[in-house]
Amino acid sequence: MRLDPTEDQRLGLGPEGDLTMVLGPTKDQRLGLGPGGDLTMGLGPTEDQRLGLGPGGDLTMRLGPTEDQRMGLGPGGDLTMRLGPTEDQRMGLGPGGDLTMRLGPTEDQRMGLGPGGDLTMRLGPTEDQRMGLGPGGDLTMRLGPTEDQRMGLGPGGDLTMRLGPTEDQRMGLGPGGDLTMRLGPTEDQRMGLGPGGDLTMRLGPTEDQRMGLGPGGDLTMRLGPTEDQRMGLGPGGDLTMRLGPTEDQRMGLGPGGDLTMRLGPTEDQRMGLGPGGDLTMRLGPTEDQRMGLGPGGDLTMRLGPTEDQRMGLGPGGDLTMRLGPTEDQRMGLGPGGDLTMRLGPTEDQRMGLGPGGDLTMRLGPTEDQRMGLGPGGDLTMRLGPTEDQRMGLGPGGDLTMRLGPTEDQRMGLGPGGDLTMRLGPTEDQRMGLGPGGDLTMRLGPTEDQRMGLGPGGDLTMRLGPTEDQRMGLGPGGDLTMRLGPTEDQRMGLGPGGDLTMRLGPTEDQRMGLGPGGDLTMRLGPTEDQRMGLGPGGDLTMRLGPTEDQRMGLGPGGDLTMRLGPTEDQRMGLGPGGDLTMRLGPTEDQRMGLGPGGDLTMRLGPTEDQRMGLGPGGDLTMRLGPTEDQRMGLGPGGDLTMRLGPTEDQRMGLGPGGDLTMRLGPTEDQRMGLGPGGDLTMRLGPTEDQRMGLGPGGDLTMRLGPTEDQRMGLGPGGDLTMRLGPTEDQRMGLGPGGDLTMRLGPTEDQRMGLGPGGDLTMRLGPT
Repeated sequence: MRLDPTEDQRLGLGPEGDLTMVLGPTKDQRLGLGPGGDLTMGLGPTEDQRLGLGPGGDLTMRLGPTEDQRMGLGPGGDLTMRLGPTEDQRMGLGPGGDLTMRLGPTEDQRMGLGPGGDLTMRLGPTEDQRMGLGPGGDLTMRLGPTEDQRMGLGPGGDLTMRLGPTEDQRMGLGPGGDLTMRLGPTEDQRMGLGPGGDLTMRLGPTEDQRMGLGPGGDLTMRLGPTEDQRMGLGPGGDLTMRLGPTEDQRMGLGPGGDLTMRLGPTEDQRMGLGPGGDLTMRLGPTEDQRMGLGPGGDLTMRLGPTEDQRMGLGPGGDLTMRLGPTEDQRMGLGPGGDLTMRLGPTEDQRMGLGPGGDLTMRLGPTEDQRMGLGPGGDLTMRLGPTEDQRMGLGPGGDLTMRLGPTEDQRMGLGPGGDLTMRLGPTEDQRMGLGPGGDLTMRLGPTEDQRMGLGPGGDLTMRLGPTEDQRMGLGPGGDLTMRLGPTEDQRMGLGPGGDLTMRLGPTEDQRMGLGPGGDLTMRLGPTEDQRMGLGPGGDLTMRLGPTEDQRMGLGPGGDLTMRLGPTEDQRMGLGPGGDLTMRLGPTEDQRMGLGPGGDLTMRLGPTEDQRMGLGPGGDLTMRLGPTEDQRMGLGPGGDLTMRLGPTEDQRMGLGPGGDLTMRLGPTEDQRMGLGPGGDLTMRLGPTEDQRMGLGPGGDLTMRLGPTEDQRMGLGPGGDLTMRLGPTEDQRMGLGPGGDLTMRLGPTEDQRMGLGPGGDLTMRLGPT
């Protein structure tokens, strides 16, 4: 918004208040913007296909039962549809097949549904409007052909629809309007589609049902006013609507009700909008190329070496690869294929890299301020060594920097300080990098296999044991498994097959692991501060009782504070109010915590099994039927299945294998389930309030000024609104209701804002 030059600059806004604005060709290029400041643009049938759009052109559409089933669509076109009461219930579907459905006022309220079953319900016009809801309580609805088109809505108000070849093309839709479709085996494979063109394809009714697919298999559709409303759809089935100039503006909607609206060519261009106000458009070959689009404006495709190279695609159509210095540079890759590197001032600037190759760089005080950069060019700027270290910043204030080999390794940085880099074949393999250091590439069958790519370069498929292994699938098709020390290392797995493991101090440090292999640990005050950890290793530290409480921190600096031993335990909090802590062996085990209170660890076979950990403490692996069952994997290696009441219960599965179910009042309560097995439910006013639930069990509601304020809710129960300076300040809102602004040192500090209103600032060394 337009606060004034100083405030706007802190939000990454330019003098005109735009997000990524037209500063000039040099500045825009750093943001990936062309001379006109636009974001992405136009197509045609060939180009659409490159975006994964077929001749039919719709996002998830009625092709027919076979095609729809491949997209997880049923006969009626819904995502999780009428299979029957048993199957639907496992997906959290009611008798009518809707996502959060009309079971009755009590059950719906537990899901944050109103009497009519809508997502954020009819409190009244004022309350609904604050949630971006219209008079009918829908999330976003029917404006009219002009307004809808700006949102990518057609005359009928649907999200991706048949406007015509021109309008659909702006949304990256083909002549028929679908997002993913039957191009052919070659084209589909590049999108991760199988021979039949589906993302997760037609194995059979049983397999599809596990993916939440019904016999008909569709995603979202026009069932009728009742069913649509349950999905947050209005009478016309569209997503966002015309409330009025005041209400729309709160949602970032203009007078016409569009998300980034038609103010004029200058204003729209700042949002990446063209003269017609559309989100993605055809400006010309020069502008398109800056977004990584070829002469035809497509996103990822097999055009040929020239077009593909603009997307960072090699001759074989892979994502990032060793083509050579010129091609790699377009993806921000250096001669060695790493993500951020020293190419030179011109190439780096296009990636938002400075002369030294860092992500956000020293352009000058004015330009940097628009990106939320300080005088030193860092993301959360040079306040001092202590403050910067809490944000994971080094003495120079950059996000990932050259502190030294030890510190960088903890952030997953190599000796040169880059994010994914050429350390050597062993180290790179742990990051999923091949010998050339690229992320996913056509080097050959060996390199591709490390990224889960098959000989044809496709993403997911059942080719056989060899091809599946490339996806990190074992002989039985499970997600991550024991192939052997070499293969596991490529997935970031250690000799024991665990996700973050004890390889040794050097290897673990690269993953941000400490000597003991834990994710965030007590290395020492200096190292922890770089990860945003305080002297005691906690995530957000002791500012003071007042400031911490506004962030949901208690007197001890913990995430959800000291209400009392009973209340805290329901949130997984101990007597000291910290998120994962020492309550005792019984309480900790429910959170997957061992006697020492850490998240994933070697407690022993019993404790580890509750976290889905095997005897070796690893996260998911192919050890055998017993170990897999701990991850909710069956003898065949599938994700959720009927093992039996004991095994399923560890995954939060009931006797019928559903995700949230009736185990009993004690077991359900540990999962945050009520007597009826719902996710957030009516236990009583005291218990519900701890989950942010009101007397009626809804997610955001009118408990009273005290209770609502803890959830960042005002007297009217809305999420972000104009309550007044006091209430808004708790949400980090200023007198004008904006998200981050200059209130003053006290108010800003509550949102983690400094005296100047920046995101991370100088509160004090403690």
